[in-house]
Amino acid sequence: MEEYKDSYFKKNLKDKKYLILDCGLMDPKEIKLNGSFADLFINGLKNNNYDIFDTYNVYNHDFPKTMEELKTYQGIIVTGSKCDAHELSSWMLKVIDIGKYAIKNNINIVGICFGHQLLSYCIDGKSGRANQWEVGIIKSNIHHPVIKSYFNTDSYHLVAIHQDIVLELPKEATILAYSDVSQCIDMYGYKNMLCIQNHPEFTISYMKHRINLSTTIPNDIKKKIKEINENNYLDNIKILKFIKHFLDNKLENWI
Repeated sequence: MEEYKDSYFKKNLKDKKYLILDCGLMDPKEIKLNGSFADLFINGLKNNNYDIFDTYNVYNHDFPKTMEELKTYQGIIVTGSKCDAHELSSWMLKVIDIGKYAIKNNINIVGICFGHQLLSYCIDGKSGRANQWEVGIIKSNIHHPVIKSYFNTDSYHLVAIHQDIVLELPKEATILAYSDVSQCIDMYGYKNMLCIQNHPEFTISYMKHRINLSTTIPNDIKKKIKEINENNYLDNIKILKFIKHFLDNKLENWI
């Protein structure tokens, strides 16, 4: 009986397969040292040995062979990137096509930072430059009662490293949270799509490391970031659990 139960659960757990579209554009030495953006998500989301994550480095034009293949996944994640989403280069347009296909075929899809911005184009949104950098530990104010109820709080804290934001969304999309600093859109939902501007996969230490590597972030901002206490509280676990819950469930009329 125990053997039967074990094989039953293994079979069902193995059915949970996820696709990560890694937009990271990172130096191979950096990946070897700290892992890719996809690795950070796998470490944060993997609940057991039976979760399967397939990664495609889409910035290198590495994509699933067919759109039909997307239907074999429980859900899709589009990661962050140092690229500008509004550049709309050829590989980005392919990611947008995947997003549109996922929405049409009810495949849950999540976008983070760059992914949050890029996926807005799937629903006739628009991204672009903000009038300021948003870097450090950012408080996001939850705007929607369903999300407030899920988190049992009015706000959450994550690290951020961005100057680009979502500028426009269609009225069919639902804004779920705003930045307490810039008032930009920090979280939005649309049908089977969830997008989050800030980084639940980043620790404070990793954020400092990424900022130190940057050649575009002003030195005065870098100096302030160095002074942040690495023991400050973040809501990473809470947000990652929410993402996993979203990916694992077909949520009808969830917002």
